[in-house]
Amino acid sequence: MKSSGYLTSVFAAIVVASASVSGWSQAWAPVEVPFDEAEVIPLELLELDPFGGGLVPVPPGGDPFAEPAPAVATTGDTKKDDAQPPQPKGVVAFAQEAPIEPRFVRIRLTDGSVILGKLSVGELRVDTSFGQLTVPVDRLISISPGLDSRSGLGDRVSQLIEDLGAEDFAVRESAQKELTKMGLPIFEELKRHRTDENAERARRVVMILGEFEKLADEAEDDDGQSTEQWIRPDTVRTDRFVALGKVVERDFTVDSQYGTMTIPISDVLEIVRSRQNFREPVAKSLTVPGTNLAQLSYKSSGVRVEAGDKIVISATGQINRSGSSSYVSMPGGNASRFGTHQMAGQQVPGGMLLATLDGGKSIVQVGASKSYKAEKAGTLKFAIFMRPDYVGRYQFQGQYELKIKVTPGE
Repeated sequence: MKSSGYLTSVFAAIVVASASVSGWSQAWAPVEVPFDEAEVIPLELLELDPFGGGLVPVPPGGDPFAEPAPAVATTGDTKKDDAQPPQPKGVVAFAQEAPIEPRFVRIRLTDGSVILGKLSVGELRVDTSFGQLTVPVDRLISISPGLDSRSGLGDRVSQLIEDLGAEDFAVRESAQKELTKMGLPIFEELKRHRTDENAERARRVVMILGEFEKLADEAEDDDGQSTEQWIRPDTVRTDRFVALGKVVERDFTVDSQYGTMTIPISDVLEIVRSRQNFREPVAKSLTVPGTNLAQLSYKSSGVRVEAGDKIVISATGQINRSGSSSYVSMPGGNASRFGTHQMAGQQVPGGMLLATLDGGKSIVQVGASKSYKAEKAGTLKFAIFMRPDYVGRYQFQGQYELKIKVTPGE
């Protein structure tokens, strides 16, 4: 398993709120939350790099949500207006698009549905082992409720792990199958029991973890990302730190596209507040006729894609050269009939369905199905590649039927 995935311990930098002083206390306290008690990791004050750099040292003292003080111009030709605020070590500065409404969030529910709307509150409270933390919503990045907040799920996982050591063989087998079916999200919770005093329970835990490690590597190879982990406490990410604890608010009132809704935290997989406008996934069908050859023109789907978006395409149908029933191709191309030729730096079989975001300067060979992440922004367009000496010489009948789904990247 890759070290960047499931074997990494989770840290939380917790800021202790003063009970007597309004606002934030200057007393910062670190907390280490290892899932493997055998690991010893030095305690140090850390904060979350909001730009993807991991955990970085917190500047000493002051309000954890305070903006950096502006730099003061020195001598020479440096102008005061040109001075830039100092950046914390490890953080790369770049401009970010501000949200239209700071309380606008996307809520993913346990049933797979997504709610977009505005939270009714301006701040959230988190109980931690260091005291209660108050987080302004406009500094929030995300909330991921833990197993203890999901009605019945945490208890169910605990019971199944207990059943791995039951006297009844059928109970042990059933528990192992159900835990295995739950998949990678329970990896960290299950790992805590790999040295259980009950030898049978420990043996079965190790077996399940072995299966999960294979799945974890496959998942990261597929899209470079790790699957979400279920841990006991709630995880609250802000633009300054990550806190583990219990979110005090057990229900969230949201002005959504469906009206005002009250959503219990037990139904929530994740709440995300982005600094960019949210976009809904797009699903569309499209027909690409045999006349849409890549050397002549691409057919626009009308679907706008941003860099990082996930694109999933499936295609069926066939085309054939006019007057011939043997010169036929499906979306994956037919090299034996139409040859293989170079286009945009790739070897492409004739009849292959292509996709592009830049008018053909760079192409993706779609074939019958393709799932990939967009490397640039643009409008998704499609065409059929054909051997150059056939273009303009023959007509092609038939068509490919496409189903397109674009999911916005985070």
